[in-house]
Amino acid sequence: MTPSDKADSPDTAEGWVARLDAPHAGPAEAAAFDAWCARDPAHRPAYRAARQLHDMARRLRDNDMLRAASRKALRDTARRRTARRWWFGGAAVAAALLVALPAVWWYLRTPLVSAEYATQTRIAAVTLPDGTRMVMDAGTQAAIRFDGQSRQVLLERGRVQFQVGKAEAPFEVRAGDVRVHDIGTTFQVDRNDAGTRVALLEGQVTVSDARLPATRTLTHTQSVRVAADGHLDETLPLDTAEAEGWTNGRLVFRGERLADLLATMNRYASRRITLANAGMGELRVSGSFHAGDQDALVSALVTGWQLRPERLGDGTVVLHDGAAAVLR
Repeated sequence: MTPSDKADSPDTAEGWVARLDAPHAGPAEAAAFDAWCARDPAHRPAYRAARQLHDMARRLRDNDMLRAASRKALRDTARRRTARRWWFGGAAVAAALLVALPAVWWYLRTPLVSAEYATQTRIAAVTLPDGTRMVMDAGTQAAIRFDGQSRQVLLERGRVQFQVGKAEAPFEVRAGDVRVHDIGTTFQVDRNDAGTRVALLEGQVTVSDARLPATRTLTHTQSVRVAADGHLDETLPLDTAEAEGWTNGRLVFRGERLADLLATMNRYASRRITLANAGMGELRVSGSFHAGDQDALVSALVTGWQLRPERLGDGTVVLHDGAAAVLR
């Protein structure tokens, strides 16, 4: 974001609702919004409240019954208006509201529901208001916005499995610019710095990116990766053992870079495993490990890959390459 952009950044919750909903909003706006939230602990709750009011207003604005009732009330009032022009504005609004009240009541029977969810080192399952079962991997952060017209999940980071509940409103997951549209399924979305991966276990979903016109449709046991720049790879067969394993606390790795494997395993434990030098991270490792069982992982790496552990006082294990053991 340029200095001029920063100068134009909103300083109110309502202003940020408008800015983030703008068609051109992107990573620069998201970073500026995070900075605004960091300046005052009250900013983020204020934004959530403004967002809820905005979404409620949008729902009313988009409702055909309310619009029709308002137009009729305005027409009727216009025909009856007198020379006292000040009366027209107030009466028109009042009449519109009175005529539209039944439509408002009917529409608001399905209230806006918003909530935030986060996990640290544990896998957690939660049932959403529509009956959707959401299983969240360790280190995951997500939020929901449900109303009578749509069901939307915003995945900030991490991995989630959705077993989507039946409802008339469409179900969509957003992971940055990536959009996953559900057609009654069980699927997973995994978002990290390298991109977003979508894995379909059952049913059908479409995957797209707001920055590009390409779309992928996944059918039973397929997956697709969306790179950080929005490029959609071709669909691939899904490794179901890997996809289903983590939801039960079992992590399956097939030829994984050791650096990536450790980053994954470290999410589930307070005791971290690190490497003595970065070059060791390119080692390829296959195996199945229980999430959080760092001792079993170290034992396997010592036995199968001849690595040597150094145990530090804070519980951290540093892995060394070579024949000489380093023990404390």
